[in-house]
Amino acid sequence: MKKVLSTLSLFLIFTGGKSQTCAVSFSPAVHYTLTASAAHLTSADFNGDGNKDLACAQSGTTGTIQLMLGSASGTFGAPVTFTAGNGATDVQAADLNGDGNQDLVVTNFTGNDISVLLGTGTGSFIAAVNYTVASGPRHMACIDFNNDTKLDVVIAAANVASVTVLMGDGTGSFSATTNFAVGSGPMGVIAADFNGDTNPDIVTANSGDNNVSLLLGTGTGSFAAPVNFTISGSSRKITWGDFNNDGNNDVAVAHFQSPQVFVLLGTGTGSFSPSVPYISGVGAVCYGITSADFNNDGSTDLATANNALSTAGVLLGSNSGTFASGVGFPVQNVPIGITQNDFNNDGKIDLAVANVGGSSISVLLNNTALPTVSVVSSSSLLCVGQTATLTASGASTYSWNTGSANASATISPATTTMYSVVGTATNSCKVTTSFTQNVSACTNISGVVASNNPVLISPNPFYNTFTIYSEATIQNFDIYNVQGKKIRSIQISNDKAQVNLSEENAGIYFIRSADGTIVKKIVKE
Repeated sequence: MKKVLSTLSLFLIFTGGKSQTCAVSFSPAVHYTLTASAAHLTSADFNGDGNKDLACAQSGTTGTIQLMLGSASGTFGAPVTFTAGNGATDVQAADLNGDGNQDLVVTNFTGNDISVLLGTGTGSFIAAVNYTVASGPRHMACIDFNNDTKLDVVIAAANVASVTVLMGDGTGSFSATTNFAVGSGPMGVIAADFNGDTNPDIVTANSGDNNVSLLLGTGTGSFAAPVNFTISGSSRKITWGDFNNDGNNDVAVAHFQSPQVFVLLGTGTGSFSPSVPYISGVGAVCYGITSADFNNDGSTDLATANNALSTAGVLLGSNSGTFASGVGFPVQNVPIGITQNDFNNDGKIDLAVANVGGSSISVLLNNTALPTVSVVSSSSLLCVGQTATLTASGASTYSWNTGSANASATISPATTTMYSVVGTATNSCKVTTSFTQNVSACTNISGVVASNNPVLISPNPFYNTFTIYSEATIQNFDIYNVQGKKIRSIQISNDKAQVNLSEENAGIYFIRSADGTIVKKIVKE
């Protein structure tokens, strides 16, 4: 028997219009001590348990990576050390060999190479393999540059004003190293599509020229000459996202000599509007930067590692691409690296900060006060043409994608349809709950007609058993599934019969009189 044909699925996504009054909040940072000075860090599930882990690069004569395995509660275990290369500065997680396990790529500043550590899927890695790159590798990005479905790597080489692109072969190895000129002292680098041709492009943050360089990709692994866009001051790390929800990718740059971040909105044609500065924290010096929707309102926000203040600064974004001044959350001494993920699986984006002064990682769990919105349907299963009422609860006001501004919405879907409702709490925080109403055609039942004959089914919907009450002259009934297959014959005795369908799957069934004049729909939950 085929399993449930019409089911209801409910899951949460967080979106909606921007509200600057929905204040973001984090629990006090929890600090995890490392065995050496922390540099930059990344987050992924390295042991396949569904929880996000942390990997932190540690510079030194022999650079290392320290891995801390996460738990469902957002806490982390003791660090485990893996050898990388000399002067490890940055680390990124990616599945380089397509085995479903997360691997690591590490930039080694003094070694002028990168280390590739292939993951086993158990929270361990095989010994690093190193690949030579241009002098002074700082930061990197992993993406498929030549559309062969295999991940490649781009590295910002600070000493020679270039980026190095290494083409991956899909096994975790790299070849065809090529250097492309950019501005002076490139520190941060990102890769994304900035001109809408679906080919990844490269943007670098150039600390020596006070600008960013954009290199448009051809989709073959080569790039056009760089086009530079000025910012006011020394740029360090860089992040990207669609900050104004226009479908074009934008960039944000951390300013290493002031408390500012600079935002350049993308035009979608391979260009950017003039940069606009925003304050991350008065007296801050921004080193690391990342982006995500931290207050779950559908707009991308920014988070910075405020080096001089020992805080993580969060700048709330808006649908127009502007940002509020940063709110600082204390971490430990001299933070430089920052990353984000949902560490405790509660649907909110958390932060982790690498503190070079404290040789530690600070984890800040997001506790922004969001409403919990749920939706129920008046009819658990529908046939085509039937109507149901969806009712939301858990917020103060509601806005449905059907146009309803009430707590409920009436629907008559012809096919399986997803509906969404934005629930807004009294603190102006918003959550969008999506509800999928699956619909069955309810065909293949010969002679199905509406019937007002004196036949009653109770309860309906039912769990395992139900009773047929009939005062009709017809006392013989058959039960069919939605494929039209007869699964049971029933004979009424003394105007009723109890039926047990415990062995059948949940779904829609039909009770039909032997002469076809009476048809009733029943639902097993």
